Amino acid sequence: MPFLLALLCAALVGAVAYNLASARRHTARPYRRTLADFYVTWRCLACGHELEDRGAVGTRACPACGKQEMYVCIRHACPRHGVFPVAFEHDSAGDPVRVKVADGQWLPYTDEDMNINIRCPQCGEFMMPADRARPVQQQRP
Repeated sequence: MPFLLALLCAALVGAVAYNLASARRHTARPYRRTLADFYVTWRCLACGHELEDRGAVGTRACPACGKQEMYVCIRHACPRHGVFPVAFEHDSAGDPVRVKVADGQWLPYTDEDMNINIRCPQCGEFMMPADRARPVQQQRP
């Protein structure tokens, strides 16, 4: 019996050592999605023209009016007052820094309590996205 217990302990130590050694050989690379991985609505804040294309950081020139006022726009819904367009301004890493709900003022993406600063322009309640994500079909590296 002590021999069998020693043999099982040795087998367990060997299995753990093998798993640790093989786990160190494989390094997982995190995969982060970017704006370019999704189709979005681009909306011109000057004339209201919209088009569908891949997301990107920064603004675009509007093909309708020529102004550099096209922003990524995701519609958000208030249960009481309906759907509103929300324009996003992103930093160079693709993270949102400012939002503009409907025709309101630009606001920081998060408020003092770190809540996403997308509120209904009529009642002030937080809104949820009304558009679903539209990923671009592509192969991962």
